[in-house]
Amino acid sequence: MTDLTFTGLEAHNPLGLFAALGLLRVLARDATATQRAAPRLGFVDQGTFVARFVAPYTRDEVIAAVLRNAAAQSELASMGPSIIVDG
Repeated sequence: MTDLTFTGLEAHNPLGLFAALGLLRVLARDATATQRAAPRLGFVDQGTFVARFVAPYTRDEVIAAVLRNAAAQSELASMGPSIIVDG
């Protein structure tokens, strides 16, 4: 397991907090798909509380997992909404 600190994901900032939670979700799904241990999220005090992940990923693997997730979301979005109107 690797200790990864993301100083840009600050807990006091709602956007940073939700970004950290989103990254946790992406990594958890990727970990399940690749049969890795589940990632854990915590916050460490570095003047302000910042996100710290304990996960079986390197920084490059985190980036790759995020890009895979974004590509999958893009494919879903390109299908467009399926609205059926009767009448």
